[in-house]
Amino acid sequence: MLERVFKGVVRPGLVNTKNNQPVPLKGISINTKIRGFCAEVTMNHKYQNDEKVPIETVFVFPLDSKSAVNHFEVFLDGKKIKGVVKEKKQAQEEYENAIKEGKTAVKMEQETGDVFKMNVGNLKPRKFCIITLKYVTELASSEDSKLTFYLPQALAPRFVPSKNKKQFKTTELSKVEYSKVVPYGTTYTFQFDMTSKIESISSTSHVEFAATIEGMRANGTYSARRKDDFGKDFKIEIALEKPHEPSVLLERYTYPAIENGDPETVTTAMLSFYPDLEDQDIKTEMIFLIDRSGSMSGKRIDNVSKVLNVFLPSLPETCFFNIVGFGSSYEFLFPNGSVQYNDKNLKTAKEHALRIDADLGGTQIAKPLRAIFQQPSKRGYSRQIFLLTDGSVRNTQEVIDTVKREAQTTRVFTFGIGSGASTALVEGVAKAGNGACEMIADNDPIRKMVLRQLNRALKPSITNMEVHFQDGLSQPNLLAPFRIPPVFAGKRVLVFLFFDENEKKEQEKEKKLSSGSVVLKGAGPNGDVEFILPIDFTNEIEEGTMIASLASKCMISEIQNSTSQYHEKNGSPKSNINQDFLNKEIVNLSTRFQVISELTAFIAVVEEENENENENEKEKEKEKEKEVEKPQLRKVPVQLSNLSQPSMSSVRGRGRGRGRRSCRMEKKKKKKNVTRNKKALFSRKKGKGVSRGQREGRKLNPFDLLINLQLASGKWELSPELMKLLKLTKEKITKDCPENLEIEIWTVLLVIAFIQIKYKNTKDEWELIVNKSKQWIKKNSQVDIVQLLEKAKTCF
Repeated sequence: MLERVFKGVVRPGLVNTKNNQPVPLKGISINTKIRGFCAEVTMNHKYQNDEKVPIETVFVFPLDSKSAVNHFEVFLDGKKIKGVVKEKKQAQEEYENAIKEGKTAVKMEQETGDVFKMNVGNLKPRKFCIITLKYVTELASSEDSKLTFYLPQALAPRFVPSKNKKQFKTTELSKVEYSKVVPYGTTYTFQFDMTSKIESISSTSHVEFAATIEGMRANGTYSARRKDDFGKDFKIEIALEKPHEPSVLLERYTYPAIENGDPETVTTAMLSFYPDLEDQDIKTEMIFLIDRSGSMSGKRIDNVSKVLNVFLPSLPETCFFNIVGFGSSYEFLFPNGSVQYNDKNLKTAKEHALRIDADLGGTQIAKPLRAIFQQPSKRGYSRQIFLLTDGSVRNTQEVIDTVKREAQTTRVFTFGIGSGASTALVEGVAKAGNGACEMIADNDPIRKMVLRQLNRALKPSITNMEVHFQDGLSQPNLLAPFRIPPVFAGKRVLVFLFFDENEKKEQEKEKKLSSGSVVLKGAGPNGDVEFILPIDFTNEIEEGTMIASLASKCMISEIQNSTSQYHEKNGSPKSNINQDFLNKEIVNLSTRFQVISELTAFIAVVEEENENENENEKEKEKEKEKEVEKPQLRKVPVQLSNLSQPSMSSVRGRGRGRGRRSCRMEKKKKKKNVTRNKKALFSRKKGKGVSRGQREGRKLNPFDLLINLQLASGKWELSPELMKLLKLTKEKITKDCPENLEIEIWTVLLVIAFIQIKYKNTKDEWELIVNKSKQWIKKNSQVDIVQLLEKAKTCF
């Protein structure tokens, strides 16, 4: 296995496998086409062998876990070779045979749910090679009516639990020199074709990005040349005029014959609906599972602290809650289980949030999850877990399976913290736990994203979803997902239908598909609900593979997650179904629709070299030879090799940099550091160590300070801190208080009025907090809140 793991850290990049030296990458371009609620991304990587001998290289890169890679080709010496998806063992044999015969071969495979690996064998001296891969992915949606496109550009470290370390070979990369200055930039181009009029397009990660909008379509470009642009995930938000309107997108494509088979024409439908459910009060137990491993140090753990400081004051007064930190071990803030949400417990939690630190070693999520599940849930309360992590683990499937087994009693929501967070983990866990996922980059609006998740957790759902066909609609051959999971308010649902036109031609005299309607039915909080979506095959259908690729990826994921048509509702395989059958079905879907999976790989072999180069090309090659003879510093782009993540040595104590000392001295120093850091780690567990967060705390901005003063009930008490924030004296507050109105009621009204005036443009960030205060007023008086708020606003 050629995956590069150094001290538990996966380092993405292009590397010569013989000497572990990076190969210069000459340029990258990324083209994205967004249609409806999905996106198709084409990535072009150009690199060159500057060595004097042929080399074999490996390139590891990240993709979103929902992505389906469906196209792969190589351009070499004037020849374009298209990759074909084949069973992984067969692809490996073809690759090795090609290398033995001196041919150039390229193989790409999926190592994990969100990490892909590309092998380029026998890249000849001074030759250029352009690798093109294409993938499709879904867009995320949110309660503020925006769609989000997420393009990973970095790969965070992956912690390997001790029992799994034997699965991975270690390659020493410590001597590789990396440069933050690269001789090229990355060009991004975007095309948007949406289902309704576009209101705005913006980026929270690359704020200078802008798009030209014309109705339902738009175009945008961005060139990344600054140092700050490299290694940073690209995130785009799209606001539509009618984002909640149900829609149907159709695509048709004729797949070429594979291994003596016949060409196959498939029409695919993607149904999108967005339920509108009324708010209801629900009793809930909320547990915050916080990653405090070493990889979370710095900005990431600071963002976790911010997340908690948004969550805690926004919780409903009737809930129970707890906070669990984990790393190599785990700690419950309230050891005896979740506690009632009151002033005393809220104060304890707020103090903990301000001082939380990344001080618990490695990343082991499954153990604390099992510990939570072993505790009985509060009777009459639904249990919901909020997992905050960078996802730096290698036992992703074990964690997902742990959550899936408890999905009937516990929902799990996830936050991916920082660029490079594992989407395979955080999205996989959220899906298994019937929750939702939010990816938080460094500059994202954390408060808004946190409250989106909290709103999801406090809203009802539609269950027992079924799909029916009526009005003469042709019966589809395949449906995905086979079992539609519970549908929650604010969450978009995509359903895919396959219509095999070749089969229709064989079985029916009429060769055309029949139009009709699809009906989705389910049980809502106030009774049965249904959504009717018409499908019209008479209109012109766009050619493409975007929808079919997403649908086949969905079906493959269902088989892997034990939710397919071959599984019972409890996840066990149906009778006469074994793992060999399931693996073959994954391979069949993968090769049929040319979508890579963990059991298949793309393989492309250059059968013969092109010797008929023109004179200009030969002159260029001679110039390149002269340049190669000159001594050069090897350069690899920071986003592909030297990510701004702490190494495992820096995680455990921020060891000193590597100097020019003897190996013996270096080993002694490292041994001392390890001993000292182990002591520090254990002292933290015993409460003797002092972390940065515990020593300094974290400063809150004025808004957070104001929210932090709110009590669990929703009340604000008149205090010097509150008067300072409101810029009001006690005398003025007392003087302006209406006659016969208690001062404590007036104090809360003043705070609400202040928030509504001062932060009127960010209502979605404080609405839950203000509503809690209004509920407190209603419980303690019979006053006209609307009228009194108008009077309170005159005080500012």
